This record gives sequence, structure tokens and C-alpha cells, in this order.
Amino acid sequence: MFEIVENISYIDSMKETKYAGYFVNESGELFSKKQNSLKKLNPPIDNNNGYIKTSLIVDGVYHNVRLHRLVAETFIPNPENKPMVNHKNGDKTDNRVENLEWVTAAENIEHARNVLGVLKKRSHKDIEEMVYMRNLGYTLKAIGDRFNMTPQSVRGHIINYNKKI
Repeated sequence: MFEIVENISYIDSMKETKYAGYFVNESGELFSKKQNSLKKLNPPIDNNNGYIKTSLIVDGVYHNVRLHRLVAETFIPNPENKPMVNHKNGDKTDNRVENLEWVTAAENIEHARNVLGVLKKRSHKDIEEMVYMRNLGYTLKAIGDRFNMTPQSVRGHIINYNKKI
């Protein structure tokens, strides 16, 4: 899960994070410096949501972190105290500083909808079809596959539809 770093180019854009002994660079790579040895860490991708995450140990305490957030906290000022970090190109594994920005929840949704085309407003007809399919016994996953949505999103549309009736 790590390699000893001997290439000096890694060090050029590196800054220490708020977690002592851990560094990130502008390319979005994570390093650990322990006992005068710099190691490049290769944390895994979380299969549930696609983000790169890891646990950092400082003074015996584990800190679960997502790499994109650690890079943003280290390199990108956040004067408006926005709560989320957005990947501009939509690739959750591309943690380069130039690909990250601080956003509000509303800005994040707007970006997903207007720039990435991920979130679509659903027509009344589509939502009625979801309700109809659910009433026929289709699973939320099957309905989600049909409309290119997560089961949770399908469920939310159906609940909101039923509230309006």
C-alpha cells in the first residue's frame, strides 16, 4: 500500500496536512513521513461511493479522511466556509488541486445537473411510471436501472409523489 519516495519532484508541491506527519501534493497524492522516511501512500477507492479514502493515525488516534477533502483543506482557501468539495470534472479519483473547489450543497447539485448532466429533473410522466412500476412489484433497483438513478433517488421520488396525492 506504499512506496518509498526517492524522486525529488514529489516534494516540490508538497504541504503537511492538519494531521502531523502526513503530506499531500498538488497532484492529489498522499504521503507519510515517519522516522525520516517519506512514503507515498496509495489509499483504496471506497466501492460504495467512488471516493478515495483512508485512515490516518496520529498519536494512536485513527482519523478517517477522504483524500479530496484533505487536498482542498491543505491547498485551497475557503473564506466563505463552504462545506463541500466538488470535483470539477466529475471524476471522484482525480484529486488534483486544479480539479477541486469549495461549494455549497446547492452549488454541488447545480454543477452535477448543469455541467456533468448527472442529475436530471424528472418529468411528471417519468415519476408516474416509477410509481406504476413499483406498484407492479418492481424493485427500487430495477426502476433505478430503467431511469439511470439510484434506488434511493427512486424511493424519494415515489414518496414525494405519494405525498401530493
